[in-house]
Amino acid sequence: MLDQPAQLGVKRTIPWRPILLLVVGLLAFARGWMTPMFFDDIHAIVENPTIRQLLPPWQALQPPRETSVAGRPLVNLSFALNYAIGGVHPLGYHLFSHGCHLLCALLLWGVLRRVFRAARLVRPDELALAAALLWVAHPLLSETVVYVMQRTELLMSLCCLLTIYAAFRMWEAQTPPGRKAAAEAWMAVSVLACFAGMASKEVMVSAPLLVLLCDRAIFSGTFREALSRHRGLYVGLAASWALLAYLNIPNPRSASAGFGFQYSPWVNLLTQSGVIGWYLRLCVIPWPLSVSYDWPVATSVSQVLGPALVLTAMFVAGAWAVVKNRVAGLSAVWFFFILAPTSSIIAIPIEVVAERRMYLPLAAVLAWLVVLFVKAGSRWFASSPKAGRVAGWTLVGAVVAGMVGLCNLRLNDYQDELTIWTSALALYPNDVQSLNGAAKILSDRGDLDQAQRLLEHALSVRSSELVLDNLGVVYFKRGEHEKALFLYQQAVTARPQMARAWNNMGTALTKLGRHEEAFHAFSRAVEVSPGLHQAQLNLGMSFASQSRFDEAIEHYRKAIGMSPSGKEEAVARVNLGLALLAKGRRDEARAEIVQALKLDPKYAAGQRALMRVDNTPPAP
Repeated sequence: MLDQPAQLGVKRTIPWRPILLLVVGLLAFARGWMTPMFFDDIHAIVENPTIRQLLPPWQALQPPRETSVAGRPLVNLSFALNYAIGGVHPLGYHLFSHGCHLLCALLLWGVLRRVFRAARLVRPDELALAAALLWVAHPLLSETVVYVMQRTELLMSLCCLLTIYAAFRMWEAQTPPGRKAAAEAWMAVSVLACFAGMASKEVMVSAPLLVLLCDRAIFSGTFREALSRHRGLYVGLAASWALLAYLNIPNPRSASAGFGFQYSPWVNLLTQSGVIGWYLRLCVIPWPLSVSYDWPVATSVSQVLGPALVLTAMFVAGAWAVVKNRVAGLSAVWFFFILAPTSSIIAIPIEVVAERRMYLPLAAVLAWLVVLFVKAGSRWFASSPKAGRVAGWTLVGAVVAGMVGLCNLRLNDYQDELTIWTSALALYPNDVQSLNGAAKILSDRGDLDQAQRLLEHALSVRSSELVLDNLGVVYFKRGEHEKALFLYQQAVTARPQMARAWNNMGTALTKLGRHEEAFHAFSRAVEVSPGLHQAQLNLGMSFASQSRFDEAIEHYRKAIGMSPSGKEEAVARVNLGLALLAKGRRDEARAEIVQALKLDPKYAAGQRALMRVDNTPPAP
């Protein structure tokens, strides 16, 4: 090795900062990997036919309407990738989501390093690491990380951070000469990440503005200079708004978000003033946490005066800093710009409070708190900076360790679907969403009396089509089909696009012998939601009862392609086999039933159907 003396003196350093971030993030949330799917996960994943096939990707990029993935094709495509690897087993979905969270932490650290350097803070890399450590293990993020459907928030946040980080790298690459190719590559990454974010969640609308404000505050000095020097970047970022408009103008989630709900924008703004005050409190004291909140609607300023004054002061201070082109104003802009679309502008009445909305805004709050404590500490330890540094990292270590402990304590609630809702009810006994969620699980487990009590209590608080439908299911299981039918009718009257209630109505009508009405109910369910497996199966059976076997076969085949599990697919295949047998296609019928028994060998109806086929002589 004497011919390479220069390499003897090379000292390689271990990248301990990013490794530490990843380790802390794993310790905080790895226990959530086996959290079961619940609530929106069922409609968006288990019952979602568009994720059953990964290639070609066109189907996965067209998620079904009125689901949580509607208008968010990239999220739906990611679910298709998980489904291709592991079906609907939750582990793969959690690993993907947790990986996104860890990548967000690394990108956040990269962005904060650059912002703190621009602000000329002492030891900016360490401050950025402290803020990122506090963020990656914060219990307030538990819902976003372990509730699979909140991948919408995770992917959007990942894309938003990558958009900003890549823009920083582009600006840095432009500083020394001869790095044009690197600058253009980073610009492409920023623009592509912005498009990807728009295809993940609508909150991404703020990202181009955040990039522009960072550019003005740190690199260009004025908006005019920023737009002039980096025209290509901003043209690309602005173009992503067209994609966002294209995905959302059809209003794919009309039942859950928008401007035309029961209270005015002013009432929504007042209510959210109190909610945001609660969010800020959870940033500092992240307990108790809940998957659902029974939050009162505010009708006057006096009800939210304290939080409103705090928010107004924050907004004014942030706006002043931005006008004065101070880097410190970026944290306030970050907080308000990302939180505003879902917490102040667009009403989401079915969920006034949602902890996941603080996923990225929390980073701004923690960054500001870290800087505040450092500045205070520099005064307390002015004579001994080294002691101050040790004290600061001791405090960060203790807080992070406490947060990791709280995260694992919170994840206890997520280990069982019923516990998720009962823990929320312990805090908010009148929360309709939690009452409905717990009752549905109890009903599925056979505890009909307790399920009925919870659902009737929910209706006494507020009428809800979901509660009406689930209470109808309870009565149906008891054999009280008339009562069940009445509740299903109320549900579809309140929400005509509720496919599940139409399907349940058809089932009740069938039990009551009103087959023609049942046929129309099943048809309506399929019209509203073509991807609802059970409705396709029931409509096929309705056609078969009328000896319309060609139509029955068509819907059975659709039901097979949409089946959420092997047992459901086995039922559809047996019915398909019997319809084929009725058409004289004995060999095809036998093949379908044999395949059904491979999926569910103990399926008694399938065994009887196979005997029937074998006892049927072949067609001449």
